[in-house]
Amino acid sequence: MPQKRLIQRAAVLAAATWITGTVQAAPAATTSLSASVQVLQQIEIKEDFNLDFGKIDKPRTGSRTFIVNADGTTSITGGGTGGSFIGGHRPGQYDILGSANNGAVLITSGGTCSTNTIALSGLEIDLPVPVVLPLMNVKIGGRLTVTSNSVPGSHTCPYTITAMYQ
Repeated sequence: MPQKRLIQRAAVLAAATWITGTVQAAPAATTSLSASVQVLQQIEIKEDFNLDFGKIDKPRTGSRTFIVNADGTTSITGGGTGGSFIGGHRPGQYDILGSANNGAVLITSGGTCSTNTIALSGLEIDLPVPVVLPLMNVKIGGRLTVTSNSVPGSHTCPYTITAMYQ
């Protein structure tokens, strides 16, 4: 009988603990927090003027690369013969606007020219270090490869400038 009494007492103690909640759970913690955000102005690229290779004399043989540097200097490379700058060349110039004192990354890429015998490549941007907005009078130069088969006349070679916050 003592064993039956012990089992009854254990059952009563278990029921009392369950009903009264004397078993303690870990305390809950709550704290107030807040999120923050800084909304930046949309970046804008304003054209002062586009990159212009001016007038060139095409090569007599092979292909030549006509280079207009961001500082306005020029040079010609390549394995062909002949070809020269005649005049009217200048680097492109742009203003890159956005929220002041924020870092930015600028990326350029050349496009397909209006004839497949002319190719625009090797675009270069003259940027200060660090690159912080706004940027005024940003210069861009490039490399234009012209072949002896290029058709005389006016041609266009599109390019892009992409600016984004860093």
